[in-house]
Amino acid sequence: MTKPCAVFWDIQNVGIPRGQSGNSIIRLIRSIITKPYNLNEILIIFFLCVCDVNKLPSNVGQPLTNLDVDIVQAYNGVKDSADIKIVDLMRKFVAVAGQDCTIILLSGDADYYGTLSDLKKLHNVSIYLNGLDDSYSLILDQISEYTFVLTSGVLKPIKSTSITESVQSSAILIFESICIGFPALWNAAKAIEKFNGFRFHGMFLKVELIVDSPLTEILKRLKPNLTILKELKEIRK
Repeated sequence: MTKPCAVFWDIQNVGIPRGQSGNSIIRLIRSIITKPYNLNEILIIFFLCVCDVNKLPSNVGQPLTNLDVDIVQAYNGVKDSADIKIVDLMRKFVAVAGQDCTIILLSGDADYYGTLSDLKKLHNVSIYLNGLDDSYSLILDQISEYTFVLTSGVLKPIKSTSITESVQSSAILIFESICIGFPALWNAAKAIEKFNGFRFHGMFLKVELIVDSPLTEILKRLKPNLTILKELKEIRK
C-alpha cells in the first residue's frame, strides 16, 4: 500500500547545482525515492517548491511547473520566510494525511528540526532528508529514516534506519578509545567533521580515520593509555 507523502523543496537552501537543472532534481527525487520506496506524492499533495517567486528565474520556474511542481510564494517581508512557510505547509499536510505519512525535505537547514521532531513523535511521520555536500544538517540526519546527498548529478543514499543500527552495533570500546565502523567513507568523514575537537566531559575528542582496514589492523594502531592499563590490573587483583 502506498503511503501519502509531500515533497518540500527549500530551493533557497538547496539550490540547483551548476551543470544541473531543476527538472533533473525532480526526476531524481521521483526515481530514487518516491517510486522505489512505495510513496505517493499525488495521493494527498503535489511536489512543493517554496521561495520568493519574484526572484525565481523563469527558466527555472516554468520547467518545474511543467513537471507538476507547485511553486509556492514565501511570506513577504519576513525573515526566514521560506522556512516558516514550509513549516506551516508541513503541519497542514500532516493534519490532512494523518498518521504514518511521509515528508520528503530538500534542505540542510537545521531550523526544521523542532517541527519535524514533533511531527515524528506525535504522528509517526517518516522523514526523507535530501541535501547537498555543502548544505547538509547533521541534526536533521538524527531524526530522518533516510538521508540522501546530491553530488555530481547523482542522488546518493548515505543513511537509513538499518544503517544507523548497524553503526551502533559496530562500536567497540578499547581502553579509552572507541572504534566505530561506518557503512561508507562519507559517513565517517562527516563524523570526523562533527566530533574532532569536540569538548566532552572536560576533554577534547581526537578523531582519526582508518580507511579500509580489518579490525585486527585497527586495534594495532590504537595505543592504550598505560595509566589506565595499570589501574585495570589493580582492579583485577
